[in-house]
Amino acid sequence: MISQGWTIWLIFFYLSSVIKVPGSKKDLLIGVSIESGVITQTEVKGQKGESETATSSGTIDITVLIDGVPVAPGTVRFNHREQELSATLGGVLVSCDVTVDPDSGVGGFTSDDCLWTDEDINLILETTTANHFNFIAPNVGSGEHTIEVVADVTAAASSGTKGSATAMAVINIGSLSVEVVRSANTDDGITIE
Repeated sequence: MISQGWTIWLIFFYLSSVIKVPGSKKDLLIGVSIESGVITQTEVKGQKGESETATSSGTIDITVLIDGVPVAPGTVRFNHREQELSATLGGVLVSCDVTVDPDSGVGGFTSDDCLWTDEDINLILETTTANHFNFIAPNVGSGEHTIEVVADVTAAASSGTKGSATAMAVINIGSLSVEVVRSANTDDGITIE
Protein backbone atom coordinates (compact mmCIF):
# COMPACT_ATOMS: atom_id res chain seq x y z
CA MET A 1 0.00 0.00 0.00
CA ILE A 2 1.37 3.40 -0.96
CA SER A 3 0.74 6.04 1.65
CA GLN A 4 3.30 8.65 0.78
CA GLY A 5 5.04 9.59 -2.41
CA TRP A 6 5.08 11.94 -5.33
CA THR A 7 6.08 11.95 -8.96
CA ILE A 8 7.30 14.89 -11.02
CA TRP A 9 7.92 15.13 -14.74
CA LEU A 10 9.52 18.40 -15.78
CA ILE A 11 11.09 19.85 -18.87
CA PHE A 12 12.80 22.95 -17.60
CA PHE A 13 16.43 23.00 -18.78
CA TYR A 14 16.89 24.59 -22.16
CA LEU A 15 19.89 25.87 -24.12
CA SER A 16 19.55 27.35 -27.59
CA SER A 17 21.72 28.83 -30.31
CA VAL A 18 21.43 29.82 -33.96
CA ILE A 19 24.36 29.08 -36.25
CA LYS A 20 24.97 30.01 -39.89
CA VAL A 21 26.61 27.19 -41.83
CA PRO A 22 28.59 28.32 -44.89
CA GLY A 23 28.57 26.11 -48.00
CA SER A 24 27.39 22.55 -48.33
CA LYS A 25 28.52 19.16 -47.04
CA LYS A 26 29.17 20.51 -43.56
CA ASP A 27 28.65 18.60 -40.31
CA LEU A 28 28.01 19.93 -36.83
CA LEU A 29 29.76 18.58 -33.76
CA ILE A 30 27.69 19.57 -30.73
CA GLY A 31 28.99 19.30 -27.18
CA VAL A 32 26.64 19.47 -24.21
CA SER A 33 27.99 19.75 -20.66
CA ILE A 34 25.81 19.93 -17.56
CA GLU A 35 26.24 19.77 -13.83
CA SER A 36 23.45 17.59 -12.49
CA GLY A 37 22.54 15.44 -9.55
CA VAL A 38 19.93 13.01 -8.27
CA ILE A 39 19.10 12.98 -4.57
CA THR A 40 17.15 10.06 -3.13
CA GLN A 41 15.99 9.30 0.41
CA THR A 42 14.19 6.22 1.68
CA GLU A 43 13.11 5.31 5.20
CA VAL A 44 11.23 2.27 6.46
CA LYS A 45 9.78 1.50 9.87
CA GLY A 46 8.41 -1.76 11.13
CA GLN A 47 7.26 -3.75 14.10
CA LYS A 48 5.97 -7.22 14.81
CA GLY A 49 7.73 -8.64 11.78
CA GLU A 50 5.98 -6.48 9.18
CA SER A 51 7.80 -5.87 5.90
CA GLU A 52 7.99 -2.39 4.42
CA THR A 53 9.47 -1.03 1.17
CA ALA A 54 10.29 2.52 0.05
CA THR A 55 11.53 3.50 -3.41
CA SER A 56 12.81 6.69 -5.00
CA SER A 57 14.34 7.46 -8.38
CA GLY A 58 15.44 10.34 -10.57
CA THR A 59 16.47 10.69 -14.22
CA ILE A 60 17.88 13.41 -16.45
CA ASP A 61 17.76 12.76 -20.23
CA ILE A 62 19.22 15.19 -22.78
CA THR A 63 18.15 15.57 -26.41
CA VAL A 64 19.71 17.91 -28.97
CA LEU A 65 17.50 19.21 -31.79
CA ILE A 66 18.48 20.94 -35.02
CA ASP A 67 15.57 22.77 -36.59
CA GLY A 68 13.26 20.69 -34.36
CA VAL A 69 14.71 17.29 -35.38
CA PRO A 70 16.73 15.13 -32.92
CA VAL A 71 20.38 14.58 -33.84
CA ALA A 72 22.53 11.48 -33.36
CA PRO A 73 22.69 9.52 -31.20
CA GLY A 74 19.24 10.65 -29.96
CA THR A 75 18.34 11.00 -26.29
CA VAL A 76 21.26 10.46 -23.89
CA ARG A 77 20.77 9.60 -20.23
CA PHE A 78 23.01 12.05 -18.35
CA ASN A 79 22.04 11.01 -14.85
CA HIS A 80 19.95 8.20 -13.36
CA ARG A 81 19.44 6.64 -9.96
CA GLU A 82 17.03 4.05 -8.59
CA GLN A 83 16.94 3.32 -4.87
CA GLU A 84 14.86 0.71 -3.09
CA LEU A 85 14.95 0.04 0.65
CA SER A 86 13.06 -2.86 2.16
CA ALA A 87 13.09 -4.16 5.70
CA THR A 88 11.43 -6.58 8.08
CA LEU A 89 11.79 -5.15 11.56
CA GLY A 90 10.75 -6.10 15.09
CA GLY A 91 11.37 -9.83 14.96
CA VAL A 92 8.47 -12.17 15.49
CA LEU A 93 8.31 -14.45 18.52
CA VAL A 94 8.42 -18.01 17.18
CA SER A 95 8.53 -20.08 20.37
CA CYS A 96 9.56 -20.00 24.02
CA ASP A 97 10.74 -22.67 26.40
CA VAL A 98 8.59 -22.34 29.49
CA THR A 99 9.80 -23.90 32.74
CA VAL A 100 7.02 -25.06 35.11
CA ASP A 101 7.60 -25.99 38.75
CA PRO A 102 5.90 -29.40 39.16
CA ASP A 103 4.96 -28.74 42.81
CA SER A 104 3.50 -25.23 42.53
CA GLY A 105 2.46 -25.30 38.87
CA VAL A 106 4.01 -21.85 38.40
CA GLY A 107 5.98 -21.34 35.21
CA GLY A 108 8.03 -18.66 33.63
CA PHE A 109 10.47 -17.73 30.91
CA THR A 110 12.82 -14.93 29.87
CA SER A 111 13.41 -13.51 26.41
CA ASP A 112 16.64 -15.54 26.31
CA ASP A 113 14.44 -18.66 26.41
CA CYS A 114 12.62 -17.59 23.22
CA LEU A 115 13.30 -17.96 19.52
CA TRP A 116 12.81 -14.77 17.47
CA THR A 117 12.90 -14.30 13.70
CA ASP A 118 15.76 -12.21 12.31
CA GLU A 119 15.27 -8.58 11.34
CA ASP A 120 16.09 -7.84 7.74
CA ILE A 121 17.13 -4.63 5.95
CA ASN A 122 17.83 -4.47 2.23
CA LEU A 123 18.95 -1.45 0.15
CA ILE A 124 19.24 -1.39 -3.63
CA LEU A 125 20.90 1.66 -5.20
CA GLU A 126 21.69 2.27 -8.86
CA THR A 127 23.32 5.43 -10.24
CA THR A 128 24.30 6.35 -13.80
CA THR A 129 25.73 9.74 -14.79
CA ALA A 130 27.49 11.62 -17.61
CA ASN A 131 28.80 15.16 -17.50
CA HIS A 132 29.55 15.75 -21.19
CA PHE A 133 28.45 14.15 -24.40
CA ASN A 134 29.17 14.88 -28.07
CA PHE A 135 26.28 14.84 -30.53
CA ILE A 136 26.70 14.74 -34.32
CA ALA A 137 24.57 16.33 -37.03
CA PRO A 138 25.83 15.17 -40.43
CA ASN A 139 25.43 17.10 -43.68
CA VAL A 140 23.23 19.89 -42.31
CA GLY A 141 23.27 22.04 -45.43
CA SER A 142 24.02 25.74 -45.72
CA GLY A 143 22.07 28.52 -44.06
CA GLU A 144 20.86 29.27 -40.54
CA HIS A 145 20.03 26.40 -38.20
CA THR A 146 18.53 26.51 -34.71
CA ILE A 147 20.17 24.21 -32.17
CA GLU A 148 18.27 23.38 -28.97
CA VAL A 149 19.21 21.32 -25.93
CA VAL A 150 16.20 20.03 -24.00
CA ALA A 151 16.31 18.15 -20.70
CA ASP A 152 13.61 15.75 -19.58
CA VAL A 153 13.84 15.59 -15.78
CA THR A 154 11.79 13.08 -13.78
CA ALA A 155 11.66 12.11 -10.12
CA ALA A 156 9.42 9.61 -8.34
CA ALA A 157 9.06 8.27 -4.81
CA SER A 158 6.75 5.93 -2.91
CA SER A 159 6.66 4.22 0.46
CA GLY A 160 4.50 2.02 2.64
CA THR A 161 2.27 3.10 5.49
CA LYS A 162 5.04 3.87 8.02
CA GLY A 163 8.04 4.87 5.92
CA SER A 164 8.91 7.83 3.74
CA ALA A 165 10.67 8.47 0.45
CA THR A 166 11.67 11.54 -1.53
CA ALA A 167 13.53 12.10 -4.79
CA MET A 168 14.89 15.12 -6.63
CA ALA A 169 16.65 15.44 -9.98
CA VAL A 170 18.33 18.78 -10.56
CA ILE A 171 20.39 20.55 -13.21
CA ASN A 172 22.57 23.39 -11.99
CA ILE A 173 24.45 24.90 -14.93
CA GLY A 174 25.18 23.86 -18.49
CA SER A 175 26.97 24.83 -21.65
CA LEU A 176 26.55 24.20 -25.36
CA SER A 177 29.35 24.23 -27.92
CA VAL A 178 28.85 23.86 -31.69
CA GLU A 179 31.58 23.38 -34.25
CA VAL A 180 31.07 23.43 -38.01
CA VAL A 181 33.37 20.87 -39.65
CA ARG A 182 33.85 19.20 -42.96
CA SER A 183 34.33 15.52 -42.35
CA ALA A 184 36.80 13.35 -44.20
CA ASN A 185 36.84 13.93 -47.94
CA THR A 186 34.00 11.58 -48.75
CA ASP A 187 30.89 12.34 -50.73
CA ASP A 188 28.57 11.31 -47.88
CA GLY A 189 30.40 13.05 -45.01
CA ILE A 190 29.82 11.43 -41.61
CA THR A 191 27.66 8.31 -41.83
CA ILE A 192 25.66 7.22 -38.78
CA GLU A 193 24.38 3.66 -38.70
